[in-house]
Amino acid sequence: MTVATFPKELGIPFDKMQANVAKIRHGGEQGRWQANVDLWRTKLERPGKLGGAELNRMKSTAVSMRTNEIMIKDPAEHARWQANCDLWELMLGAGDPMTPAEIETSKSIFAKMQANVATITDAGEKERWLANEDLWRATIK
Repeated sequence: MTVATFPKELGIPFDKMQANVAKIRHGGEQGRWQANVDLWRTKLERPGKLGGAELNRMKSTAVSMRTNEIMIKDPAEHARWQANCDLWELMLGAGDPMTPAEIETSKSIFAKMQANVATITDAGEKERWLANEDLWRATIK
């Protein structure tokens, strides 16, 4: 499966997020978002259980994103990224399929992210986060 053949409910938010991320000019934010785009691309191109090399590459990308997240000064932005990183870490460490406890934990983290995203006032940033939310919403079932 390629990006062009993602299911519509996933392809549209992914394309929107990817196009928006390409416009970011701040290095730290660009790095976080590009890592997030790369994780989603791999996840969407390879639905189901990931192989060892793919999973290790994704875990490495998630660690880079987490390292970048730790340096965020704004409390609200830090909380959003913390939740996003927590979701990736949970997903990459979870079983396939996720256990009921893992699903409930992911729903709780996602709810915190949603509440935070609702407070974003910058249109570009809000667009990125809403697209990211759409991808998580379709993934967490």
